[in-house]
Amino acid sequence: MILDVAPGDQFILLLDGLSGEFTADVASEYEPIKLRNLVDDEVAELERIDFALAQARGDIIRTTRDGKELTLMDAKDLLGFQKPEGSKVTIKELTQWKTQNNKLVRGATLIFYIKRFRKERPGTGCLSLKNWLGSHYPDALKAGYGDWLPSPSSLTRAMDRALAFLWLR
Repeated sequence: MILDVAPGDQFILLLDGLSGEFTADVASEYEPIKLRNLVDDEVAELERIDFALAQARGDIIRTTRDGKELTLMDAKDLLGFQKPEGSKVTIKELTQWKTQNNKLVRGATLIFYIKRFRKERPGTGCLSLKNWLGSHYPDALKAGYGDWLPSPSSLTRAMDRALAFLWLR
């Protein structure tokens, strides 16, 4: 089984009996994944299928990939919260604000769906997720999350890389 895990990637594990921050050691695509606890250097092994299932459930969250810490937003994204006003606002500033604001709305929308997903744990097949997303779309509109409906792949990518799970638990 081939997984999207590279040596040195860091994860937060939220499994019964195995929780904390770990770094992955992946020797080959056929051996179990070795996870070294960043606090006490203890090593645990997880079968690849168990790792994949736990990651799909949101019980394993990647925090570092290729040596880069993963984040949801940076300082410039915060500019999207406040629309520029006044007579001296340029078209460029307004366009930048719209871009940043759209990113914030899309991120908030994904978090809305991730929270619902975590509560209900629907199937993860593409058609199943598409129907599930559509069933929650009216609630997202009513809650003010805009009219963007994420695709099943957008939702699964967000769940794979989002640190939002830390805030949702």
